Amino acid sequence: MNRERQVGFLFFGVLSTLFVFTVLIGDWDLTGKYYKIHAEFAEGGGIEKGHPVLYAGVGVGKVNEVRFENGNVVTLLHIERVYDIPDNAHFEIRNATILGGKEVSITRAPGIAAGPALPKDGTARVTEGATQDIMTQFNELASEFKHGAQSFNQILEDVRAGRGPLGSILYSEEMTENVQRIVRQARDFLEGLNHGEGTVAALVHDPALRDQVRGAIGKIHEVAEAADR
Repeated sequence: MNRERQVGFLFFGVLSTLFVFTVLIGDWDLTGKYYKIHAEFAEGGGIEKGHPVLYAGVGVGKVNEVRFENGNVVTLLHIERVYDIPDNAHFEIRNATILGGKEVSITRAPGIAAGPALPKDGTARVTEGATQDIMTQFNELASEFKHGAQSFNQILEDVRAGRGPLGSILYSEEMTENVQRIVRQARDFLEGLNHGEGTVAALVHDPALRDQVRGAIGKIHEVAEAADR
């Protein structure tokens, strides 16, 4: 075998080795089959490269990288392009089987409409628990509203029974308009709460709407205080 052929085989071997390390072992995706999502967690829970990623219980990809960043565990997830992951999905690390192993589970809160799909031509970043924080705020708000609605119902019962100094409510045009507006808001909110759609879905993702509902709650309490005076 002449020298030129030996050099050619050596060069081909080096290129093949580089291909294996950069494509098969590294973070390259020449097929374009996947897009990337950076998911950040407070605890790694034993997650490792190669562990599966599930959306609604269906395998949609795999963990391609795990690293520490600013005290948190950041995972690089490769998601198959045929699957759309909504931007309001919840990400968590959990046990894959009772025998061990981990997986990244992606879920949506029941009754909440899916948000826009995460971008496929870039790198999206999601944080564990973001949706949970919003849902906590929503539950607190719903509790406040229900409490206010109960107070308001008590006021209406007093009106029907002729109890309490309610002349200012009964004969004030401004107060009457406020009461009517509160009733409409309460009806819309509670109907959405029962069906898990409409106002409720928007409320979770719209801070301005949450502020409006809190304002309505404040007015309910104002009416209740006026009724007690």
